[in-house]
Amino acid sequence: MHPGIAPDNNHAERVLRKVVVQRKISGGNRSPTHAIIHAKLMSVIETLRLEDGDFVASLSQLLQAGIAKELSLE
Repeated sequence: MHPGIAPDNNHAERVLRKVVVQRKISGGNRSPTHAIIHAKLMSVIETLRLEDGDFVASLSQLLQAGIAKELSLE
């Protein structure tokens, strides 16, 4: 055991739960490409949410900086 490190991965599972529930409700993605884009977008959204910043301003900055190209959203 290391101090400051949780002995389980409950936090990670709780963070992923929203994405999994959304996927289940929507019936999933219709193609592998859309699944990858969705996963990348959800990763960015959750990261911004966890940083407790201004989500809209942060997302706008990321998109303006060229993240859209990296996410294949051109």
